Amino acid sequence: MAMPAQSPEWTAADAIALPTDGNRYEVLDGELFVTPAPSWSHQMALEVLAVEVLSPSTARADRHRKRLIYQRHGVPEYWIVDVDAQCIERWRPDDARPEVLAEQLMWQPRAEVAPLMLELPVLFAEIHR
Repeated sequence: MAMPAQSPEWTAADAIALPTDGNRYEVLDGELFVTPAPSWSHQMALEVLAVEVLSPSTARADRHRKRLIYQRHGVPEYWIVDVDAQCIERWRPDDARPEVLAEQLMWQPRAEVAPLMLELPVLFAEIHR
């Protein structure tokens, strides 16, 4: 009986070697994620916030696989912006369910820094304009 083929373990170097085709390639825990967005790199160990904007092609990965990876690595906050529903799902490392925000979002990663306040109805009105 043949063993099922295992998916390859991706590295950052593998992702960098992929063609420059307008897609954004990310490697998280050996999994390759492809999203149609500008390319920008990061180190998860240094992240204090990860933000994804849902699209039909990325919603499943953003809400499940990526979220679990960010939580497992202790990224303090992971926001999933749902433009259609006009809300932001805020996930923290120990959350089993997101905090769903539709009115206001306050983020203060350090006490000595003034908080970022987002009025979400205003933000989404600008996006939809």
